[in-house]
Amino acid sequence: FESAPLPPEIVGLIAVGLVIFITLAVLIYRIYYPIYYNNELDRAVEKNRAESYLFLYAMTKGGLGVGRAMEELGRAQETYGMTSDIFNSIVQRSKFSSMNLRDSIVVEARSSENEELSDFLYGIVNTMDTGSTVSDYLESQAKEALEEKRKAQESFFDILDIISETYVILVVVFPIFVLVIQLVSGIIGSLFNRFLLQLIPYLFIPAGG
Repeated sequence: FESAPLPPEIVGLIAVGLVIFITLAVLIYRIYYPIYYNNELDRAVEKNRAESYLFLYAMTKGGLGVGRAMEELGRAQETYGMTSDIFNSIVQRSKFSSMNLRDSIVVEARSSENEELSDFLYGIVNTMDTGSTVSDYLESQAKEALEEKRKAQESFFDILDIISETYVILVVVFPIFVLVIQLVSGIIGSLFNRFLLQLIPYLFIPAGG
């Protein structure tokens, strides 16, 4: 018993579908995935960036050089995550290659996906080149980064407040208002929509929840 061959139209549709699927997969892999990956790296760095600046400032204020401070930050990977990995790369490159600490910082600044961190690293290099106090620069950058993070958190909380108020109005106040109007309409013999009255507790409220 031999199965009948597929009609040419079906084979053509399958081939076209495979071509479209493969094309979309390649586009997603070549275009979307690198963007997504870089954005994830940027978010991972941004998560602990301000605290990392504060750590470096505390270390240098305590008497450590900027290289030792970066080395200590690079060891604190469980606390500072991706930011710690970046500074660990700077230290390792300066130790096991022909680069000094300054050149290693420049290389990392050029390759960093986080623009704020890149500017911060260039600032360290400029401070070292001019002979200024690195600790003072770190202090100002830590204060600025912490203030930016505080404002971002306040903005996020404001958005949550707006969302919560909108939710209460739509899912709590509005259904109660409609129920009251419908009940009053039924009592006085005006327009009464039984379907709407049943729709709110059995569909609208569960959907809102």
